[in-house]
Amino acid sequence: MDSRPWVVPPALMNDPGEEISELKVFDEHPQGDALLLFTLARDLVLWGSTPAAQRGELFSPEAGRGRFRQLAASALPAQVATLLDILASVLHTAKLAPRPGVVTEICQRIARWARAGGMGETALAFAQAAAIAEPMDARAAMLVGETAAAFGRFPRADTWFQRAIGIARRVRDWESYTGSYEKAGWLALGRGRTDEAENRFRTALRAARRRGISAAATHALIGLLQVAVETGRIDDARLRHDRAARAVRRNRTGEALLAAVSVDLWMLTGEFGRALECLDLVRLDARTRADRMYVLARTAHAAAGAGDLDRLSDTWPHAWELVKDTALPGRMRIRTCLELHRAAALAGDSIRAGDAFRLAAELAGADEPGWRVLPVLPGQP
Repeated sequence: MDSRPWVVPPALMNDPGEEISELKVFDEHPQGDALLLFTLARDLVLWGSTPAAQRGELFSPEAGRGRFRQLAASALPAQVATLLDILASVLHTAKLAPRPGVVTEICQRIARWARAGGMGETALAFAQAAAIAEPMDARAAMLVGETAAAFGRFPRADTWFQRAIGIARRVRDWESYTGSYEKAGWLALGRGRTDEAENRFRTALRAARRRGISAAATHALIGLLQVAVETGRIDDARLRHDRAARAVRRNRTGEALLAAVSVDLWMLTGEFGRALECLDLVRLDARTRADRMYVLARTAHAAAGAGDLDRLSDTWPHAWELVKDTALPGRMRIRTCLELHRAAALAGDSIRAGDAFRLAAELAGADEPGWRVLPVLPGQP
């Protein structure tokens, strides 16, 4: 990290080899609104990267008048336009010096609005502007990592998590320190880097226990359980499950996360009835169409394994209908197809098994080159 906290390394702003991602904001909004959001995010990064004494010299009065004209013509929701108006006033009113954290908070509100609407580039642009406005705020840096990870920007997510860890250590913000290590562990696990994930979860666990941060310790234990499941270490996974379950009960946190990870464990061990019980809890947290699609498919798989054909008949068609939605993420659709393929194969339904496999292979070839999709043989879980 640069010793001058206002300097933003280029690696924080774009992933290696990508085009300038903030330009992709134009894919998420009508042109006028996109131009307003893009220019404000760009100007906020410049403002946040400039020493406070020099910020009044950044923008001309005409630039400010142009920005306010754009706001007046905006079709954005009223609450978002109000937030943008405040930010424009900060940028273009030379003597206006907001309280520390105000710009960060407003940018994060816009980022949350964009994230909820699936506008990943807008969310990431304003999350980054928020973190740059308060360069020693570890929580703000961690939120950029979370936003980047949520929209599949994994190199950038990892860079921001590492920055959050460095800032948190420097300012002694131990909750952000443990939280960033834990989230970096999940990121590594999602990228197939199990050894790295194990190390990050262990670091989070040690730091959380040392500082008495029970929630972070619980989540790290659940992460270590997921590593054992991912690597097929069943005996180790059972031990880790018991430890994580005790922590969840003792600290009254992490129940939904443990249920989601437990599904993987019980599916791995063939305990499909237990998997169905966990899926009933997981379903309550499935808020997006993509999440609902995948949970339904996993429920169909577990129902087939448990011999609950009525439940299989109820869930399979709903998941199949969702998986044909081309607006949903390609990789999630592939995973859903494979779950449905396994469900049908377990139930001996060769027609549905073939349909799901063919769609998975088609999606893998079109959207995820490099994925190998293999059929399940009869009798395989």
